[in-house]
Amino acid sequence: MVPLRGVFEKIGCYVEYDAANHIITAHYQNESVEIRMGNRIANKNGAEITMEVAATIINGHALVPLRFLAESIGAKVEWDEANYTVSIKTEK
Repeated sequence: MVPLRGVFEKIGCYVEYDAANHIITAHYQNESVEIRMGNRIANKNGAEITMEVAATIINGHALVPLRFLAESIGAKVEWDEANYTVSIKTEK
């Protein structure tokens, strides 16, 4: 689980938070990802995507699974087991 806003913004997304409904929406190029806190179902351009675990808020930070976050905007995720390193690559 990683902080949603920090990672999305680092990748180049614009992030909005609807506090009344606990929904975070991230915009990246022509993609839109909507995540409801406490739910495992997210929406990408209207299509449902199931996350491994539900998005949650801890100490005021929204946390989501890293792989979901990256793959939801079309990034490629690679795990380097020898070095215990995750690489996320986006096309610019």
